[in-house]
Amino acid sequence: MNRTPDFLTKEINASDAIDKLKQSETDIVSVGEAEGKEWYITIFNKGEGQKNFIKKIESKGWI
Repeated sequence: MNRTPDFLTKEINASDAIDKLKQSETDIVSVGEAEGKEWYITIFNKGEGQKNFIKKIESKGWI
């Protein structure tokens, strides 16, 4: 990645969010709230991160 993406949440900057994910024992971490929504970050890993994220939200009954 050539640049760090902008985050909508003001609770954490993108670089710190990436560090938080790297240090986490899980593959999905919450990075804050913006516009009334909770924001998460995951490692894409050829689509595996997206699949894991979908499983996580479905296990909570979210859509």
